[in-house]
Amino acid sequence: MKLLEQLYVVASRRRLAPNTIDAYSQWVRRFLLFCARLSGYWKHPAQLGTPDVEAFLNDLVLNLRLSASAQNQALCGLVFLYTHALPSAGRLIIHDVFLNDDLGGPLPIAPLLRRPLHPHRRPCLQRRRVP
Repeated sequence: MKLLEQLYVVASRRRLAPNTIDAYSQWVRRFLLFCARLSGYWKHPAQLGTPDVEAFLNDLVLNLRLSASAQNQALCGLVFLYTHALPSAGRLIIHDVFLNDDLGGPLPIAPLLRRPLHPHRRPCLQRRRVP
């Protein structure tokens, strides 16, 4: 079974909304394209790790200047991929993630994501100002 088909089956079994499944699929597809563009060849997500996820999320904010909600949606899609669709791929630990501030600068939210993301715990991204 192909990766996106597996993602769709797992998400359907968990009774996620069709729009959520489509959004997660698009973010996973964009993540794989980003990693293929960086390395020059395609890799399975099981071969990709935390540095690749961090690079993708940082690229969304710093280069594409996407909003915090878009980055949160991308992070949730990748967490769903690694915890539910590919549980054997290992745990995903995110250290350096940035959210876009309303004033135009990125906000580091690393203290919020220092612990590993477990299958039964969804990430909760709360905006807070860093002095």
